[in-house]
Formats: sequence, C-alpha cells, structure tokens
Amino acid sequence: MKRYRGIKYSFRPDNYWYDETVLQAILRNVKGTERRKMIKVFYEQGVFQELEETFTKTSLTDEERKGLAKIHPMFMGGEYLPEYVNDETEIARIELRSTLADVISIRAKTDGDDISYSVVDEYDESEFGLPFDTSIGPLTLGEQIESLEKHAKERGQRVKKWHFMGPCVTAVFEEVSEEDAAVRQSQEKEAKQ
Repeated sequence: MKRYRGIKYSFRPDNYWYDETVLQAILRNVKGTERRKMIKVFYEQGVFQELEETFTKTSLTDEERKGLAKIHPMFMGGEYLPEYVNDETEIARIELRSTLADVISIRAKTDGDDISYSVVDEYDESEFGLPFDTSIGPLTLGEQIESLEKHAKERGQRVKKWHFMGPCVTAVFEEVSEEDAAVRQSQEKEAKQ
C-alpha cells in the first residue's frame, strides 16, 4: 500500500454512527456525489440554508433524479444506490470516472456485538469484494485504504483522489493507461529485487 504524508493510517473511529461535525451529520447517507459536493461548498461558505431542500435529502424521488439528469448525466452518480436498511451507514465509497459517475458504496451495520459489512452499487451487480464480512469494531483508516487500493488494482484502475470526512473514506478511481501499467509493473519488479 502506498503511504501518503499526513494520513494517520492507524486512526480507528470509536464508531461509524457518531458524527463529529455538523457537516458530517448533514452528509450522512446522502447518496448523490454531486449533491454531496454542493452541500459541502454551501456549508463551508456559510450559505447552506440557501440550498434548495431537494439537494439536501438522503434520497431523491424518480422525478427529482430525472430532473438532475437533464442538467448533466454526472448528476446521476450515486443517486441509484439502494436505500439504507435500518442502522446501516456508508463508511466508504468508490466514485468511478465514468459518464454516469457510478458509485460503489461500502456500508456497515450493527450485528449484535459485531459490525457487518456489505457492498452495493447502482446496478445491483458489484464485483467488489471485501476481505472481511464482520469485525468486532470499526476498521482502521489503513485497512479501508488498503482494501480500496487493492480493488482498484484488480480492476486495472488506480485511486486518483482521496477524500476523508470523519469515519467515511471516498476514493475516486480512474483507468490506468497501458503505458502507466507497464511503468508500475517495472517499478514493482525493481522493488522486489
């Protein structure tokens, strides 16, 4: 796993359901990627109250989704994720650099004394697999990053950008060109020697 300066990989939230800031509470379980970005900008500029209520909802109606899609297809990203079940929350998300800005959501929910994990996407066909189904407590930031980077590599992609907001990690994936893949393979061979 590539290490980035300034990231505390050993960070483990006390739980996934406690929001440390008002912004975290507002963004919790909002499905749409572009709506999440808008909420963050309006909040940070101190004008959140001016944002149309439709943009702040966790889920949109079919009519609202169609309206946003007319503006640009990227507004569909994340909007077709399945509804959250009771006590379920998103702990990580993968945003794909695609026309429709597809999203894969990694979710956690309490299961007795354990936390159980699931992966969903907008097409109900995610190939993303987690190396674990349950844990006793929340995962460390390093465990989440390692899992996301491994999945990107298996898909022939890489993580272009990371976003961290409380216990939620967002990775933006992009395709790796053949030239970049050849350079990476060469570097990995050199590192093993």
